[in-house]
Amino acid sequence: MFPPLIRFVGILYSLVVIAIIAAKTDYFKYQTPAFCYAILVGTILGYISVILTLPDPTTGLCTAQPWLWGIFSPLLLPFTLFLILA
Repeated sequence: MFPPLIRFVGILYSLVVIAIIAAKTDYFKYQTPAFCYAILVGTILGYISVILTLPDPTTGLCTAQPWLWGIFSPLLLPFTLFLILA
């Protein structure tokens, strides 16, 4: 029961950071808010993909998990960081 709670706290934290970036866009101007949003969305997708492993497997869960865990989350984070550095 404890590990899912950590994932939900991580999702909540990411959403709070998104709200802070949206509220203080002038402060985050040099960090490029769009890239910050992309990184946070990637982390949220990673947390969601881990949460999808908890219930009993169904066809929908087995279809969604590789897309979230195997494609979007691992590719979104490094690709966004690469774009920031390039």
